[in-house]
Amino acid sequence: MEDYNKDPNASSDKLIKEKEKLVEIQRAAKKIVHDLKNHVTNIDLSVKQLEEEVDLKDLKSYLDIIKRNNDKIHKQIDELLHTTNYL
Repeated sequence: MEDYNKDPNASSDKLIKEKEKLVEIQRAAKKIVHDLKNHVTNIDLSVKQLEEEVDLKDLKSYLDIIKRNNDKIHKQIDELLHTTNYL
């Protein structure tokens, strides 16, 4: 464990660098979340369109699987976004 009492400037500099790293991590995470949300939304819209246009039962079951998993991804993305707001 470092003794920050020896050089207060060193501890201040280290804290500033750590905060800068966290800000960069937060920025990167938010960008990733935004990009993922766009892709998931495109999948969701495509599934809805296919549901309206397709009558095959077998295909509908696959669309249901895609929708369920897409919903799970949406929830995970929202949790990640919520977490990045606290970094």
